[in-house]
Amino acid sequence: MASSSSSRATVAEPPSLNFFPKDSSLHGVEFATKCPPDASPRTRIVAVCGITDIRGLASPAKDGWFLSDFWMFNHFFRSAPVANQVWLTCCTPKYLVERYGRYAHGNPFRERRVVLEERLLDSIRGAGTLRVVEPKNLLERFIKTVEDECKEATKAGQNVLLLVFGHGDSGSYGVTIGSNSNTELRDVSAPRLTISRLKIAVGKTQCALLITSCFSGGWAVNPDLNLTIIATAGPKVQSQSWNASLTRGFSGSIVASAIRDAIFASEVEDEKNLGKPGMTYQELRTTETYAEMGCLVHDHLKQNDRFHDDHEISFASQDDEWTKAWRERTGIPLAFFKEKWEGLSILPAQADGYSNRDSSSAFTSSLAQSLSDTRLGSTVLLTPTKTMPQIYTMVRALAAGYANSFPGADNLARNTAFHTEVRRLLSGEERYENRMDDLLTLGYTLSYRLEGMTMATNYKDFLGLDYLDCAACGIEAWKYPLYESKEKEAKQKLSRFGVIGGMIQEAKIFSAAADGQGYDYDKPEKYLAIALVESNKTRKEVEEAIEVLKDFHTKMITPRVEEVRRGRWFLDKADKILKPVKKTLRSISPRKRRSIIPSD
Repeated sequence: MASSSSSRATVAEPPSLNFFPKDSSLHGVEFATKCPPDASPRTRIVAVCGITDIRGLASPAKDGWFLSDFWMFNHFFRSAPVANQVWLTCCTPKYLVERYGRYAHGNPFRERRVVLEERLLDSIRGAGTLRVVEPKNLLERFIKTVEDECKEATKAGQNVLLLVFGHGDSGSYGVTIGSNSNTELRDVSAPRLTISRLKIAVGKTQCALLITSCFSGGWAVNPDLNLTIIATAGPKVQSQSWNASLTRGFSGSIVASAIRDAIFASEVEDEKNLGKPGMTYQELRTTETYAEMGCLVHDHLKQNDRFHDDHEISFASQDDEWTKAWRERTGIPLAFFKEKWEGLSILPAQADGYSNRDSSSAFTSSLAQSLSDTRLGSTVLLTPTKTMPQIYTMVRALAAGYANSFPGADNLARNTAFHTEVRRLLSGEERYENRMDDLLTLGYTLSYRLEGMTMATNYKDFLGLDYLDCAACGIEAWKYPLYESKEKEAKQKLSRFGVIGGMIQEAKIFSAAADGQGYDYDKPEKYLAIALVESNKTRKEVEEAIEVLKDFHTKMITPRVEEVRRGRWFLDKADKILKPVKKTLRSISPRKRRSIIPSD
């Protein structure tokens, strides 16, 4: 429900969310919660989902939760009174339904709705707003569509609403859109939507951006990007899906659910304000301001997720018009979301369990402790092998070691697909028959993540910190009890964790993932931050420690990594080791051949 007070939202101390004004004089200003509803349906919508089905990534068990977000908002806007709308994806809905069945949205421990299934295909087709584009062309098609729609909007005095769903990059904040190839996806070199390209495409159009990628708060904090922005994660935070259900996989992002519920609440208030359903813009007397809508989203995030502070949802307002009606500021039309939501098929809640993040549920056991239940084995050294079965066994041993190392929550964006693949390998469900390339990519990614944890432990030992090793430390097991605690010391620890984590990230003392190693893995950074928090060092001592590690990494680690990757010695050694299995690995690239070579 909207606040009944005349004002509450401020830029200085928003409640666990980030308001990023361009004008520094707005810090500390208290904004009104209500204003005249000067919005109109003169909005152009351009949406894109960057997820492909290469390696089955569109499955709800992997990255399909981005598609759940995409199809939920598509359903809401499908018949909305807007000037124009274009929805871009590389996966046809018919194909997705035939291969994966239904896509759901919401907390699996509460009633969910099906946002894509066979019975919805006719309405999707009838709307005529979907454009299916090859993965290798998806980014350029999106940019061109944004340019065209923004030019038309400027001519007609209209707004543009952009919705972007996909994986994000921690360095540039770029969002992966499609792939360089229609058959292969390389995470590091994949096409990315960048801040600079979108800024050029939008020009001076009145434009709002809803973006769900990891680190998407980096778009909101950028002082040169003058857009209205709702970002579902902070500049240094991964986005999160709901925890996986027993049967349908991951079902949309937690923050997208909060945005949906906030819009529902606003619609209820609008109906009360008018006195009857079916109101028009002209009939409304007041509605929430954009600043108040940000607080409403946060209110519903608190209701939906006991670990709401973990997201750091971020907001920016074009031209700093925080007190403008939220519908005009975002371009989201009066489209009766709640009525459309209730017309979707229902999936009943599964039995309550430890991983239910709903703040109203009985928290009978530790979600963090439950993660230890997935510890399945110990690390086995990577050794040269001659046959496919031996390579399979070797990578499976690496997977067991990884599962035994508290690798992080499954619902983190960079873990959803990867952890599913690890589990399928360990259970024997996936044998990788005639798929040597995919098996070696999985092994290469496992090696990168395990080596990162080893490096973090080495850093800890180098600094003389008395703390357990990285592979024995669960990030969630440390953080979540602090979120639950009411003690002042717990909140201080979380605050220090955030500050120190940012310092470590900026120091770049851990190597980034190379092509074929998946996305950057941040557990080592978080672990080192925890070790420094628990050391009770002063801020100056922490800064000095990180500077020592930075100097060490720059002078010792980086040159050796480059030498190993490019040196003739390494290539000779690779050829020697792989000679006995040359026939088996004939089709594998040299880069991936090197991925199975053991460390000395």
